[in-house]
Amino acid sequence: MKKQSRFIDQPFVVVCSFILYFIVTNDGVVTRLEGSILLLLALLYIVYNILVAKYGKNINQYESENDKDDKKKSKELGKTKVAKAIIDNTTKFEARFPVAFAIISIVLGITLLKVGGDVTVDNAKLVALSLGLSEKIIGLTIVALGTSLPELITCLEAIRKNQADLAIGNIAGSQIFNILLVLGASSAIRNIPQVGGYREDIMILIVGNTIFAIAPFVSDKHKVGRLTGITFMLIYFGYMTLLVLENLNMIQR
Repeated sequence: MKKQSRFIDQPFVVVCSFILYFIVTNDGVVTRLEGSILLLLALLYIVYNILVAKYGKNINQYESENDKDDKKKSKELGKTKVAKAIIDNTTKFEARFPVAFAIISIVLGITLLKVGGDVTVDNAKLVALSLGLSEKIIGLTIVALGTSLPELITCLEAIRKNQADLAIGNIAGSQIFNILLVLGASSAIRNIPQVGGYREDIMILIVGNTIFAIAPFVSDKHKVGRLTGITFMLIYFGYMTLLVLENLNMIQR
């Protein structure tokens, strides 16, 4: 893990987790003011990343083996071959009207996300009602797992291709934006009530993020090893088991 991930991104994920815990346990409501503050933090984080990308070259002095391989391959290919490879992988319309193509892609992507979100939420409610499950359990299991599958696939592909930084960035970034941007935007539009029941679940999040933040400092090579991964899997399946048992007890009552 590079310096930015170890010293900034992952610690900030832990901070965001604690902010979420404070909001949830404060009065059981995520207010519009709190949502606006979360949105402001999201904006500041975006600005920070832009500045780091432009000026912060020294922050990631540590180079992974993957970085060295990429630089070597880039030199071997040469600028002309790289440019030709990019052009060959684009459509004629995209090459001729790149801005228009980008705008159309964004609008289409947002539209499909809206449709997919509606389908997921509506059918998750049907599953909850038909099985006698609470909406909280469905949200923490089926919906959470379903919406995390793209991130899982991205991380698996990144690790398979030895793109560790992409995987770490995806994990940290998704959590930061889920807490600051998604929750912030939702609560800024309308207060979100009755969130006090999620304090134990958020504690699991804090524990997991803290372990993940400490892991690279334990290893002398700044790695997150298999033991940490296995520990996370055990915690997750243990957590899922507790959720199911909790729901069964509620049904019996």
